[in-house]
Amino acid sequence: MTPPAFPSLQVDGLSKTFTLHTQNGARLPVLQGMRFSVSPGECLALSGPSGIGKSTVLRLLYGNYGAETGRMILRQDEREIDLAAASPREILRLRKHTIGYVSQFLRVIPRVPTLEIVADTLRNAGFAGDPLPPSKAMLTRLRIPERLWNLAPSTFSGGEQQRVNLARVFVHPFPVLLLDEPTASLDAANRQTVIELIQSAWARGAAVVGIFHDLEVRDAVATRLLDMDQFRAAA
Repeated sequence: MTPPAFPSLQVDGLSKTFTLHTQNGARLPVLQGMRFSVSPGECLALSGPSGIGKSTVLRLLYGNYGAETGRMILRQDEREIDLAAASPREILRLRKHTIGYVSQFLRVIPRVPTLEIVADTLRNAGFAGDPLPPSKAMLTRLRIPERLWNLAPSTFSGGEQQRVNLARVFVHPFPVLLLDEPTASLDAANRQTVIELIQSAWARGAAVVGIFHDLEVRDAVATRLLDMDQFRAAA
């Protein structure tokens, strides 16, 4: 699929420094002058050693961190939204409809059943119809046993929690996907399922930005690599 002229995401001049308040306000520069774009139908893999700022980039795009400098332009419905300047309300709206984020950890409200966690993604996105059948189908595809669907995932194994994390994002066709090591803790069969889900996502036109420490997974899903070393901030 040939990417269209206008990217879904365009990042320009992005910089981030952390202030360590518990260490006398020491400043830790992480990123400097980062720029890239991702078009619909692409999967951009962030490449570089641990600690170079890959996860920080995803958290900046998702609004968990504030940018020090730079712009992060999201194009949606002929609008351009600068994620670096967007209000908290706008970020929350985009999380419901536009930006899906698979983090390394599943953070959910205790005692909420697994099936409801997945179905809530569709409800929040305004899904027209009963959200339970597609939620069940996605849990089945990711091999979460039906006996676990009415249980909260807080006591699940790491691999089961990761699959719930994946189900709650891939159940909805988000136009933008941010994936932080989505196959961590997964066995070979589930890893292959996630590869297929990612390939299907960019094939339908999603713009994907991901971190893949498993090189076989990265080679299977990425359409481009971005070497993060060029944006390493000077200490």
